[in-house]
Amino acid sequence: MEKSRYKDLVKKNTPKEDRLTNGVIAFLTGGLMGAFGEFLLQMYSYFFSMPTKEASVFMIVTLIGIGCLLTCLGFFDKWVHFARCGLIIPITGFAHSMQSAAL
Repeated sequence: MEKSRYKDLVKKNTPKEDRLTNGVIAFLTGGLMGAFGEFLLQMYSYFFSMPTKEASVFMIVTLIGIGCLLTCLGFFDKWVHFARCGLIIPITGFAHSMQSAAL
């Protein structure tokens, strides 16, 4: 088979991706992750009467714990397939990569 014909077949059968939709979904899920992190930050700061600088450590540990737990239960891969970079870029993506390597 000729190289040009093979390239045409690959190009024809390669699935097309909708970059605009993927970008909007990643933006919204990343924003929700940021809002959830801010919610945790404010709750830790309010309930434990600590400055936000100290509460941010608890927020990060909580997000890492949630990411690890969801990876162990098998939910995180399904959500990443839907949300893409909206879940991979924040700290939860780091927790997922470390936990999946450990499993």
